[in-house]
Amino acid sequence: MGSPPTPCTVAKIDGSKE
Repeated sequence: MGSPPTPCTVAKIDGSKE
């Protein structure tokens, strides 16, 4: 459940500021 950093996941973590 989320081993490979998908664009959706990375957007949630790296773009959580949004």
